[in-house]
Amino acid sequence: MAKIVTVPWQKDVRHVAASDSNETWESLLSEVDQSASLDRFAVKVTGSSTSPEISEHIEKIIGHGYSIEQESGDGDGLTLVPRPSGILYLVSELPRLDVSPVYGQSRHFRTYCVVLDMSSDGEEHLDSVAVDEIWTAEEFVGSRGFIEFVVELIASRGIDLIHVVGSKSGVDMIPTLRYSYPGLRFVVEISEKLEDSEVFVSYVCCRYGNVVDRFFAPNEEVARRLKELYVTPSKILIPVGTEARDLSSPGSVIEDVYGQLVVASLT
Repeated sequence: MAKIVTVPWQKDVRHVAASDSNETWESLLSEVDQSASLDRFAVKVTGSSTSPEISEHIEKIIGHGYSIEQESGDGDGLTLVPRPSGILYLVSELPRLDVSPVYGQSRHFRTYCVVLDMSSDGEEHLDSVAVDEIWTAEEFVGSRGFIEFVVELIASRGIDLIHVVGSKSGVDMIPTLRYSYPGLRFVVEISEKLEDSEVFVSYVCCRYGNVVDRFFAPNEEVARRLKELYVTPSKILIPVGTEARDLSSPGSVIEDVYGQLVVASLT
């Protein structure tokens, strides 16, 4: 008979109520931050978790390397487990992915990358992309099988959020992916190096502006253009500066946004 292996967090659970004080939540977060990865515990949240204040507490825990395991049957509560939430980057070519300041392996999130179009020049960048896994989809399925490949990858890797970097092919997948996985959240980044950024911005906003959860703009000019195309200002982020791009910090701007969007998948 096969032996069932129990990981530590399956036995070690901290219970916290949505109605508990901020001090209780902060104490829990401090304990999470100070615990080693292998010794971390699950967190069971009881009560309604939809208020802005409680959502913020949950976002912080997710930003420290947790993911949402399940909701209780009556919808009143949820369980957070010490397994980082999954982020999938969809890019057209690796040279357009500025990996050094923003992207990379993090104990706070699992990171994956699918390159939708690989030029011969792009192969030299494979070793420099510091994500958990990188896939060049065309090698496996050809251009007509991209969507099926990505749909299956989302299921097998437990992806919570899609981050499209300057890729028309990537944004064209959004309606299908949202239909297949209603809880997924989507970020579209406008690459500063994108030669046809004006065309790309107009295309994304006019076709998919209402289903994209956040836009990352490289500068104020692009942010202003997004607003002119009726993107809600609260959806626009300019992730510039050292603090915003430092994934070694749980409080980084980008990881905060990821946490917010993962929690938003509950509603």
